[in-house]
Amino acid sequence: EAKLSASRAMPYEEGQALAERWDQWFEEYKGDPTKGYPETLKGTGVVLDGGFFHYYYLQGTLVSECYSGIALSLFLAAVVLFLATQNIIIALVATATITFIVASTI
Repeated sequence: EAKLSASRAMPYEEGQALAERWDQWFEEYKGDPTKGYPETLKGTGVVLDGGFFHYYYLQGTLVSECYSGIALSLFLAAVVLFLATQNIIIALVATATITFIVASTI
């Protein structure tokens, strides 16, 4: 039996690295009969992680999608502002203002 001391509150980058190390360790463990892994279970295994491992990957996806969505929104705001004002300088200044407001909340 092997146990982890990780928590759901750890940063997702560390959680993803932990999941990869865990998979690597398990692959080595189940392939070595001298470590006590039953021959009848060779090539199989169960990990009861309380949903932690997939949560780390979910967090990573959510963060990257968040930044992509913000970038797309700022671009579309610039386009709409330009079309509404017909003035590129006003559109760029307004988009910069929106960008600073969003950046100050992240």
